Amino acid sequence: MGIEVNSINCCGCGAPLTMPKSGARKIKCPYCEVENIISSSTAGVSGVFNGENVAGGLDFELTDARIHSLLLDVLALDQCTPADVYEKSVVKSVNKFIIPAYWFDNCSGMATAQYEKGIEKEYKETVPDGDGGYRTETRHRTEWFPMSIAVSESSDFLVSASKQYNEIFSQLYSNTHSPAIIDMKSLDYPADSIAIENDIPEAVVFNQTVKALMEEAINNKAHSTLNGKKIRNIQVNGISVQKGDVNRVAVGIYEIVVEYGGTEYNIYLSGDGASYAYNALPSDSNLEALLAEKDAAIKAADTPKRMILIVTSIVLAVIGVLTLMIFIGIVFLIAAGVVWFCFGMPINKEYKETVKRLEDEKKSITGEIDVIKQNFKDKKVALAGVLNHVTGDPAAF
Repeated sequence: MGIEVNSINCCGCGAPLTMPKSGARKIKCPYCEVENIISSSTAGVSGVFNGENVAGGLDFELTDARIHSLLLDVLALDQCTPADVYEKSVVKSVNKFIIPAYWFDNCSGMATAQYEKGIEKEYKETVPDGDGGYRTETRHRTEWFPMSIAVSESSDFLVSASKQYNEIFSQLYSNTHSPAIIDMKSLDYPADSIAIENDIPEAVVFNQTVKALMEEAINNKAHSTLNGKKIRNIQVNGISVQKGDVNRVAVGIYEIVVEYGGTEYNIYLSGDGASYAYNALPSDSNLEALLAEKDAAIKAADTPKRMILIVTSIVLAVIGVLTLMIFIGIVFLIAAGVVWFCFGMPINKEYKETVKRLEDEKKSITGEIDVIKQNFKDKKVALAGVLNHVTGDPAAF
C-alpha cells in the first residue's frame, strides 16, 4: 500500500525540503548538497497527464521470479524456437512503464438491424401423372419479408493515450473490461518506473478507437441475436455511441529486453502478467526451412491424379442417378463404383497415410521445444542477465 507524502526531509542532514514540482523525483539539498530520490506511491504518476485529474490505475504486481517464469513460456511460443534459446539468451533489462490511458466506463451503443426473414409457404401445384392425366402435389417455397430489431450493447474500454505504446497496449489490455482501478492514493508505483507522455486526446481515442470497438460489439450482438433463424441480408444501421464516464488512469506494463544471437527482442507483459505481447521472437531459420519443406510435401501429396479420379467418380455417380430410370443409369453407377474402388480408394488411402506421416514429422519438430523448456526448468538455473538472481526460486520455473 502506498503512502501519501506531504513533507520530506533530507536523508543526509535531516533538513526539511520543499516538495518537488510535478514529475520531479530528485531534490538536491540546499544545505548539504545531497541528492535525495523521491519514492512515493504516486511519484511516477505525476508524469502521466502531467499529474492532473488522474483517477487511479493498474499497478505492477509481478515479482522477478514470476516475470522469469512468464518469459520462459513466451520465448517458446514460436514453433521454430532455437534449441539453445535458453542457454544463449541474456535478459538485458526489465523496464516498468507507466502508460497514460482512458477508461471508458459503461460506454453504450444503440442501432437498428434490418434483415429479411424467410417464412415457409405451402401451395398446391398440378403436374402430369405420367398416364395422360394430372395430379395435385403439395409444394413449399420460402418467401422473404423485411424485418428489423433494435440492438443495444454496453461495455467498458481501456485505451492507451500514448501513440508510442498504442499497439502494445491494445494487445495487452484490449480484452480488459471493468478493470479493478486502484485509487490514486493507493497506487504503489516504484521510483524507477518510467512515465510515458500522453499524446492522444480523449476525443481522438473515442472517435477512432472506442466507437469502432462499440460498433463491432453491436454488429456481433445483432448477428448473435438472429443466429439460428432463417434470415438473410443483415444490415446494422444508425449506430449511436455514448462514451459514458471517462477516467484518466495510469497503467503499468513491463518491457523485458532479451538478447539472442546479437539481436534484441522486446517482450511486454501486462501489470498482472495475464497478457503478453511482442513484435518478434528468436527463430531458427533451419527449422523454418524444414517446416516449409514439410508443408510443400503435404501440398504435393494431393496429386492431380487423385483429384481426377474423385471428380470422375462423382460425375459418373451423378449421371447414374439422373438416368436411373433407364438401364444406362445402372451402368454409370456401377462404373462409378468400379473406378472409385479399384483406383480412387488405394490412391486416397496412400494420400492420407502420407499426409499423416508428414504431419507427425511436423509435430515432432515443433514439439521439441516443450522438452527443451522442461529440461531447462528442471535445472532451476535462471536465464543469464538481470534476472539470474532468481536461480533456485520455485516460482521462477
